[in-house]
Amino acid sequence: QAEAVSTVAVANCQSSVSSVSSVSSVSSPSHITNGVPILGNKLKVAMVHPDMGIGGAERLVTDCALALQDLGHEVVVYTPHCDPRRCFSEVLPRHLGGVVSCVVVNTMIPFTIFGAFQG
Repeated sequence: QAEAVSTVAVANCQSSVSSVSSVSSVSSPSHITNGVPILGNKLKVAMVHPDMGIGGAERLVTDCALALQDLGHEVVVYTPHCDPRRCFSEVLPRHLGGVVSCVVVNTMIPFTIFGAFQG
């Protein structure tokens, strides 16, 4: 279910990126527009995804993060699981050649429950 929510959120990435680029064109040095902090023309964007493995939703999250970075925004992807041996090269740690900041956060939510719910 969490992956479905993430997929829905990222499926609108193209229109969101267009909206973000138009919002970020505001020339004020530092303020809040529509609840989004804007620092100059640069946004700080946090994305959350349950597992940054290799799959369609993960590809969309990665592509959206890359598109936002290309527009000059600072993007961080937060996830409870990202295995460097099984993820897209863009979300690898920086010292291994990754270009998207991917932060693994510990959560109280287990990755599996008695072996069920594995992706």
